[in-house]
Amino acid sequence: LKGNRATNPPQKTSRCHLTRNDGIGLESQERLQQSKAFFADELNAVRGIRVFESHSNFVPVRIESIDMTELKDYLSQNGILIRLFEDHGEIIARIAIAELEIMRKTAALIKEYIKKEEQ
Repeated sequence: LKGNRATNPPQKTSRCHLTRNDGIGLESQERLQQSKAFFADELNAVRGIRVFESHSNFVPVRIESIDMTELKDYLSQNGILIRLFEDHGEIIARIAIAELEIMRKTAALIKEYIKKEEQ
């Protein structure tokens, strides 16, 4: 008979050192959390920027007094892709969390862009 235990025995599974079933190991999760904390701290220290708390692999970022579409284009020209969405009439950037070096680059580019816009 098809589908019975005699012809289709259960498959063996191996133990895995994951804290969630999404394929991200504990060490990777910790590194991404450190990247997220660094990025949030770095940008929240800049006047006019607010990084909102997030429990996912991205952070929403609001930046006052700049054209967010131009920032998105600037970051794209420098190899960083972000998404924009509207919330209560404000444009918010949705920035995915990556390894620390990428988040350092992203934060530096955002600060550089803001500095250029202030001149």
